Amino acid sequence: MRQFFLLVPFSLFLLFSGCGDSDSVTKPRPPAITAQAVTKTVAAGDTPTFTVSPTGTGPFTYQWFWNGVRVDGNGASYTAPPIASSDDQSTISVTVTNDLGSASAAVATLSVPGSPRHPEINDLRFKDLDTVPMLAAGGASTNVMRGSSSYENSFGFPLVVGDPGPQVPTNNPDLASWFYIVESMPNGAVGRTNTYQVGILTDLAADLDVFFDSQTVITSLDVSSGQNAYAVRAVKTAGADRYPSYVSGTASADGLQAVATAEAQAGRVVTAVALSGGIAYYLAYGREGDLRIYESKVVTATVDSVSNAAADLAAQGWIITAVGGNIREGFLLVGTRVSGDATPRPFQVKNTPALERGYTPVGTIYTGAVLPTYFFEQ
Repeated sequence: MRQFFLLVPFSLFLLFSGCGDSDSVTKPRPPAITAQAVTKTVAAGDTPTFTVSPTGTGPFTYQWFWNGVRVDGNGASYTAPPIASSDDQSTISVTVTNDLGSASAAVATLSVPGSPRHPEINDLRFKDLDTVPMLAAGGASTNVMRGSSSYENSFGFPLVVGDPGPQVPTNNPDLASWFYIVESMPNGAVGRTNTYQVGILTDLAADLDVFFDSQTVITSLDVSSGQNAYAVRAVKTAGADRYPSYVSGTASADGLQAVATAEAQAGRVVTAVALSGGIAYYLAYGREGDLRIYESKVVTATVDSVSNAAADLAAQGWIITAVGGNIREGFLLVGTRVSGDATPRPFQVKNTPALERGYTPVGTIYTGAVLPTYFFEQ
């Protein structure tokens, strides 16, 4: 009897015999996060650690974020530096990546009991309160502004206001000058552009319309009617936040309180103010999606009392959102806070622009001394 044999490749033999079950072969997989970083409640001074656990095919790379700003972690964990009271409600997140893709963890929140209540993270109306905790202590250089200068991916100080300046021919802003401080954002952070500009003072509202694009907030203003010139600091974000409600106007120094109160009740924050020739110039912005109820307080001060006036505002829980004026006419300070929140805010007065973690510069004024005076607040 003839016998027939079928030659079968060994791989097919394994397949048909069940020994080559495809489920038993490990396939490369993109990352997935199975254990998320968790929200923590800590005390000021603590150094909490946040950890995630991914699945998938290694090796993995990890990019941690603090309030949306890139920070250096230790692989699957991130240990924060000593926590300040201003870190309350900060957010921590991480993106895990391998050769096949990436996965983002759920956002964890840091709670510091007893801390002042804060506006929304990344709200430009409050002078970069969210970014300053990421900056290391240090100094910055002072620049002289004539014309216009823009700095991408930067962190800026308010204009140095208060210097009466030389009397120069009108309609010649090139002869008018203001001082300002700007430096690069830390840790490779991107998304902020600071613009400092001097212009001819004609119709200020029309002059400033060029900055209104719903992504920009003017956070500092000075006006010199003697020089027929104005100066602004404007901050533009590349993020998703928008500021579609914008108001500019004038009032008497005594009438500015009523204006600021009305703006706060409408959800807008006075972000810049100037005083020149007895006229108070102001700018106020609303933020899209912000349902907080604000209240505002305006204080007038002399060159001798302005530092104490600013400290008193902070002690009453006010975030100083606008500082303007000059040596001859005095100064205007505008404080804004979430309605009813009188928790004191730490405050510093310095004669150098040295940054300290947790403090943001809310005002820079010239008082006649050799060096400007800097106000820092948490």
